[in-house]
Amino acid sequence: MNELEQQVRDYETLLSELPDLFERKFQQRLEPLLERYRLLAQAQHLMAAPPEAEIVPLALRTDRQGQRNNIAA
Repeated sequence: MNELEQQVRDYETLLSELPDLFERKFQQRLEPLLERYRLLAQAQHLMAAPPEAEIVPLALRTDRQGQRNNIAA
């Protein structure tokens, strides 16, 4: 009888851990999909950005009159 009670307690412990186990497994499988989605969204955003939004080092940027802004000076 004691052995069966211990077995029931072990099963109850395992049962209580199931939600966390499923959550971890779900998150592990979801992470690569979320990363892929993030990269696709970033690429789409970059493709939709206007040409003047192009990334240029600050030291090489020019103002609206075409004069170079030298931040280092």
